[in-house]
Amino acid sequence: YHLNQKINFTEVVENGIDAFKELIEMKSISIAADIQPDVYVNLHPVLADILFTNLLSNAIRHNQLNGSISVSLSSSGLTVKNSGDPPKIRTTELFQRFKKGKQSGDSTGLGLAIVKQICEASGFNVTYEFSVGKHILEIVFLPNT
Repeated sequence: YHLNQKINFTEVVENGIDAFKELIEMKSISIAADIQPDVYVNLHPVLADILFTNLLSNAIRHNQLNGSISVSLSSSGLTVKNSGDPPKIRTTELFQRFKKGKQSGDSTGLGLAIVKQICEASGFNVTYEFSVGKHILEIVFLPNT
């Protein structure tokens, strides 16, 4: 994958949210999006889709009934927050392969490891924290993206 391809990440995020709308509604999760138009980053389109899909599917999977998700996108980065139970493992281990905060059968434990690999290859910084009942994943884009 060529990582120096400039893509419209706004479209990736909007299309990703649309693709998961039914699942979000089925789980009675509310979603709020604050998405700046025309946010461009240097990333292969397939990797961009994988990156956002993993973040959003995690936010849905590790949420609760009548929970919430918020997605914020600006030229400086992407933040995905979701309600849910606190992680059961140390947060420093969440980006490792096969480490899962919830030992459910519907998760391989690879999602955040893949997110981290894509971010590292792209020069993005990814962080996770759990605060005030929310899982918060933040990706900071490079200044020149």
